[in-house]
Amino acid sequence: MARNSRRRCRRHSAGQAVHVPGRTVKHTAGAYRGEAKTYARDAYVMVETSHHRRDFTTIDVPVHPAADLASLTAHRTHLVTDRVRMTNRRHDALTGMFPAQERAFDCPARKAGWCC
Repeated sequence: MARNSRRRCRRHSAGQAVHVPGRTVKHTAGAYRGEAKTYARDAYVMVETSHHRRDFTTIDVPVHPAADLASLTAHRTHLVTDRVRMTNRRHDALTGMFPAQERAFDCPARKAGWCC
């Protein structure tokens, strides 16, 4: 229920977005082939629906919150990259100290860092 109440938006121009109601997305999603419910599929359905229908409410998006969101997203990407780098370095260090342990787990090389 909470997911349906979120705003689904499509960018119109620099300061506007279009609100696509969750109920519309839910009903329209059945017409699209593809994977089960995923965020990527929902995003695709929202964009396609907003392109085909022009009767949705237009929302003015203030410039400052949009810029703040872009900054926070860039910062989060930086933090995730650092965490992956740190995990890989730890994995390399432990593999160098205990190579038999990795052979015992029978991990594929660099599949996802840790295999457990």
